[in-house]
Amino acid sequence: MLRPLLAVVSSTLISVAPLTASAAAVSLGAFTGTWINATPAAVASNAGASLNWGLPADGSTQSGYDFLAAAGVNNFEIPPSPDPFLIGNFVHRNIAVFGESLSSAQLQLTTSIYVDGVSIGERSFLFGFSHLESLNVNGTCADGGQSGAGVNANGCADNVQISSLNASDTFVIDGDEWTLDLLGFSRNGGADIDLSYWTMENQSNTAGLYATVSRSGPVRQVPAPDGLSLLGISLLGMTLIHKRRR
Repeated sequence: MLRPLLAVVSSTLISVAPLTASAAAVSLGAFTGTWINATPAAVASNAGASLNWGLPADGSTQSGYDFLAAAGVNNFEIPPSPDPFLIGNFVHRNIAVFGESLSSAQLQLTTSIYVDGVSIGERSFLFGFSHLESLNVNGTCADGGQSGAGVNANGCADNVQISSLNASDTFVIDGDEWTLDLLGFSRNGGADIDLSYWTMENQSNTAGLYATVSRSGPVRQVPAPDGLSLLGISLLGMTLIHKRRR
């Protein structure tokens, strides 16, 4: 009686395989960007995709940020996370201004999402941008370089840095939560991506904003029955069969 029972248990154990999620085709539409929660609020004026601040030194032009959305749709399969893709261009109009300057702002990015050709609606993702308005000095600037050279050629460069915020939407694929992950700025088509961007004085500075999609929570897994559980089930089944035969 023992030998057939072990054969049943062995065949059952061999037939169990871990469950794996299949890749889903995901499409993200063109992004819209809105600047919100500027700090200090009194110095900045928000016009959707543009943010302006300061008293213009030339009497007409303020410093500011612009978000220019990339055209087209981003298509990929997840899992795994896709390669970095362009969502739009960030522009810092680094113009000489008087008065208090911006210290931080948030960019809300919204897009429509399709999974396997089916719309799951719009999702919004929020990212922080911290701003350093450098003083124009003769000598060493905030980036460690010298005034009058390189990125400091027109005066000491300003700095913009991206930070992630725990306030973004997610979407679910096969029980896993995914969200947009903003990787940073690039000025060479995504070959080099950095969360920090030094911008030249007295000109508009443009860099691509690159992102990916990543898991934002634990993966939901369905555990396969272990050997002891299968053994117990098999013993119970064999006991019932034995009782019926008696």
